[in-house]
Amino acid sequence: MSKRFALSALVLLFFLPLFSQIPVSVLVEGKLGRANTAPEKMMCNEAGTITINPATHVGSSTDLDLDTIFLCFNDAILIDHNAGTENLSGDPIPATQGGITYAIYRNRPTIDGPDFAPLSTDAAIIPNLLDPTTPFLVAANTVRSNDVPFFNVGIFQTQLNGGNPIVAWFAPITADNFVERTFGTQTVFVPVYEGNPTPLGPCVDVNIDQAFAVVYLNAINASNIEVSDTESCSGSFELNGGLPEFDGSNYNISIVLLSDSTIRGSVNTPSASHEDVVRVSVPRAGEYLVTVRDGKSCPASFNMTFGSCTGLTFRLPEANIFLNGSRCIDITVSDFVNVASIQLALKWDPFPIRFDSIGNVNPLLGGGQGLDNLMFNIDNVQQGELSVIWADFGTFQSITLPDDAVLFSLCFTARAPEGTCTDVIFNTRGTPEIRAEAPDGNAYGITLDQGAVCISSDPLFLQTRFTDVFCAGDNTGTISFTVSDGLPPYAYTLEASNGTVVASGNIATSGGGDTIVGLAGNTYTLVITDSGNTGVINTATRVITIGGGLLLGVNLQEAAPIRCFGESNGAIRAAINENGVNVLNPGPEYSFRWSTGDTTQIIRDVSAGTTYSVTVTKDGCARVGSGSISSAPRMVVDRNRLQRRDATCEDINDGFLSVSVTGGNPSSGFYGFQWNVTGRDSVPNAQPIQLGGLVPGRYYLTVTDDNNCELLDSFDINALRFLETNAMISPITCFGGEDGEIVVNGVTVGTADPVTTYTFRWLTNLDANSLQTDTQNSSTISNLNANSYIINVEDQDGCMITDTFSVSQPDRIQLRASDVRNATCQGGLMEWA
Repeated sequence: MSKRFALSALVLLFFLPLFSQIPVSVLVEGKLGRANTAPEKMMCNEAGTITINPATHVGSSTDLDLDTIFLCFNDAILIDHNAGTENLSGDPIPATQGGITYAIYRNRPTIDGPDFAPLSTDAAIIPNLLDPTTPFLVAANTVRSNDVPFFNVGIFQTQLNGGNPIVAWFAPITADNFVERTFGTQTVFVPVYEGNPTPLGPCVDVNIDQAFAVVYLNAINASNIEVSDTESCSGSFELNGGLPEFDGSNYNISIVLLSDSTIRGSVNTPSASHEDVVRVSVPRAGEYLVTVRDGKSCPASFNMTFGSCTGLTFRLPEANIFLNGSRCIDITVSDFVNVASIQLALKWDPFPIRFDSIGNVNPLLGGGQGLDNLMFNIDNVQQGELSVIWADFGTFQSITLPDDAVLFSLCFTARAPEGTCTDVIFNTRGTPEIRAEAPDGNAYGITLDQGAVCISSDPLFLQTRFTDVFCAGDNTGTISFTVSDGLPPYAYTLEASNGTVVASGNIATSGGGDTIVGLAGNTYTLVITDSGNTGVINTATRVITIGGGLLLGVNLQEAAPIRCFGESNGAIRAAINENGVNVLNPGPEYSFRWSTGDTTQIIRDVSAGTTYSVTVTKDGCARVGSGSISSAPRMVVDRNRLQRRDATCEDINDGFLSVSVTGGNPSSGFYGFQWNVTGRDSVPNAQPIQLGGLVPGRYYLTVTDDNNCELLDSFDINALRFLETNAMISPITCFGGEDGEIVVNGVTVGTADPVTTYTFRWLTNLDANSLQTDTQNSSTISNLNANSYIINVEDQDGCMITDTFSVSQPDRIQLRASDVRNATCQGGLMEWA
């Protein structure tokens, strides 16, 4: 069996034609090894760091920070592994290609390795319900890459949380190899952990510091869509899903007529949340687009058709009043058919205009000035509020008015400076409720066209609104305007400061307008002309400055210096300015993405000589800054000031060292130093550091500065000269004789005096017969017996050498009889007798 296995119950995140994901169990070939018993984590593998590039996001979510990523249904984003930050040297089979994948947890993980046994005890692990025999779930990829796309297609909700939204934690984890597995028509790369032949997965690293959370939200759905009252144009629907299902927040809901986006319905259910029934009403028949978004901009939309409902329009004009002049403005109606009663509440700012009176009451509203059936509440006109109730209290009959008919007029006097404006509106939050009823008591749908009054001598009423460029360099500025009074249709031009016409067009009706988009930061002139009244062309001009947008500046500054040369303990701060103004304490609206993977304003443990970059983002505007940190001054011995005197010879301690040090951080003016032959001491910055009385040898100096940085250096003291002996030895002639002789000459090697004299001391006691004869350069001893003789030679400067010489003698002569014959008898005559 192959000595490797792939985690089963692996959640394989891969591309389907619609970017879907499915969980798949894979083969298990082998079993888990036992826990590593080493007291510390093996630094054999490192999972590396990750970043997220918002540009890779596909979908709707606006919350993509690495702390917690919110993915709307069908959203996708790429998690980018920072190449080169991983270390896969612990792969037990180096011939296979390892890589990075992502372990899945329920909470932030706390255990980083070094093998599967401790990892499987992490309390944050999501139980593997598909196959409990494997330690945890891991995300795989459809391509062999450390960069993994994350999709929300409902798999995590379905498989891990019973279909409910879920927050899952991920952390990069090392893999020894990847193998291809086919599921359906898809091929995916499954992480593999190997043994050789050690227990499988002997070295696994999870970078828990790079863990991040992903919230998988369900789709927002509308159900039970009903149009319940065709005459009052009301309906209802039920909403579920999205962020409100996850945290109980509210939906943002709008309803707009498809054929005219200026016609909007009303949402009558405030603070609608998950599984709430939402009630809406619209002002007229037609097909409406209902748009729903949650707090992360996850969307849903659907149509509601109100086929036969009846609605009417109340309209307030936009008009100018000359300074200190008076003017009456008309409240008009459209589609005012078979109306039995109305209720209106109006509101304005009483500072620019003073209410004077009510006039021009439509006679169909009642007898005389209509006061029989038309009631005005003017108790609060000094506060800018007025209410109206009308009904035919006598006959209870309904009336019909032609389009643009005047109900009544409100008359005002201008009393604010030129250019002051106020909205004059139907107050939807006032009392009574704005309402129009048919004879049977059913309510009509209502459209409200709000008005405004400005203190101006312009013949045309021109209101403008603009938005600045969002980010510096973009073309996201807009200018919107509406024009009234004069004689429509109107023509307009918009010129930039250099005279270039950037937009032009026509406005057909009074109260109409346009929105010009795609504008860069600049000063523009808007000119409106009408079609002429009694031969006079009326013109209104506005000069509008579009701001250049948010210009972020990023400057990398040293937040903490590197302590010692060669260390990696510095810190860099990303200093921010907005449009040239420094931001001293950036708030949470700023995000930081460093090339190191860090997400804070300050990064630490940085090295000199490395260029670091950071992307700072605020409100979607981004700026990149890069820089490096200076190295700490290197502490070195100043070789130009180094003084060294060698010892005269090996036995004389007259060597000398004088050392000067530069660099480091002696802010106090002192370095600490310690020789290997002395105690610790300190000297002022005034150098040098000296050491005398030295014999030949190697001396070590340790220097420390105020940051406790150390410099270790060594210095050699040599001998200027040394002595040698040159001897001639004459051995003894006969065994036991005393005619041996030794002649020793003193020899100086190295730097010597021009005239060198030697003193010879024989340390072996000489016999009484021995003779010693010395000269300036030699010593002779004679009449020596066999022995070893020790001599000490010293020159006039005290340099010495001791040597031993041996005088040998020949072996003793030995006699041995080779043949002995005894006599035949005693006294015989033979010579051998």
